[in-house]
Amino acid sequence: MSEKASKKRRKKRERSPVDLNIALVVRPQDALRLYPGCGPRRLWRMINNGEIESFKEKDGQARWIVVASLKDRIARMVAEQRPK
Repeated sequence: MSEKASKKRRKKRERSPVDLNIALVVRPQDALRLYPGCGPRRLWRMINNGEIESFKEKDGQARWIVVASLKDRIARMVAEQRPK
């Protein structure tokens, strides 16, 4: 891989942090940062199972994940582990 391609790739990974108080939807890469311990495979499995809501833009290229569904998923996990 050339040095130029390597720099471009590194630059793509460096994204600004997402403010959950403002964002309604995030890209899958950002969702992985917001959901600790979740890898890409698990994220896509949760999307395919309907545990996390997502949609594609009209052009069918860009996938967006609904932040509220991430928060709901985490709340369900906490509730399941709460002592009864």
